[in-house]
Amino acid sequence: MDISAPLLEDIGRFFLLIARFAGIGFIPVFSTRNVPVQWRVAFILTLTLLSWQSGLAGGYAGAVFNLAYYGSLFLELVLGLSLALVVHFIFAGIQLSGQYLDTQMGFGITNVLDPMMGTAMPLLGNFQYILCMFVFLEIDGHIQLLEAMRASYEFIPLGGVDWIQIETLTRYFSDLFGGIFLTGFKLAAPIMTTLMISDVVLGFMNRMVPQLHVFMVSMPVKISLGMVFLWMLIPFYIIILNKLLVQMLDQIMRVIQVLA
Repeated sequence: MDISAPLLEDIGRFFLLIARFAGIGFIPVFSTRNVPVQWRVAFILTLTLLSWQSGLAGGYAGAVFNLAYYGSLFLELVLGLSLALVVHFIFAGIQLSGQYLDTQMGFGITNVLDPMMGTAMPLLGNFQYILCMFVFLEIDGHIQLLEAMRASYEFIPLGGVDWIQIETLTRYFSDLFGGIFLTGFKLAAPIMTTLMISDVVLGFMNRMVPQLHVFMVSMPVKISLGMVFLWMLIPFYIIILNKLLVQMLDQIMRVIQVLA
């Protein structure tokens, strides 16, 4: 079946669909350097083509390639990127918790090259980031994200994003941005508390035994304590990550409802 002719006739609506689906290429699972750009583009185009064939483009009844159309195209792109930004906020909070632990354990001056992102990342932050990505794939988060993208057309038809809602979305994202630091602190709090207690104990030892080189002893002690407690808490981390990722999907639906 040749779909090139009807596609060319409906190319304006097709571009609107691409603008919303473009956000998929920026979520952590798909935006890593291990996924070539050509594959991401092909994946987005395939999803757009399937959505166009299923009739999702029928919700736009306005004229194309005029000033109002380009405004709608921009707002569709904002919607797609907003959904991807919610995912980034959750992953950033989890990575930040690892960075807190790096500082407390003495790994703050040690960064590793993340081959997926192509940037230098803290050691434990990189570990927790990868762990979160595994959990995200294990709970089919990428599939649920695609489902949320499809469900967005039930709340917001093509071209239905209003400029007035952008201000509300900005306030909502400011709250989500503050949640990055709260999430990172909550995840790192148990081990950070243990390391702070060890600092107090080592301080008392330094006062009681001045001949003891506490600085030389504290580094291996804090690293050992941190790694042992991190290993013990991994099962609990996975449970917490599951809850955070479920919360992330709720936040994605909240963004859709804000813009509806």
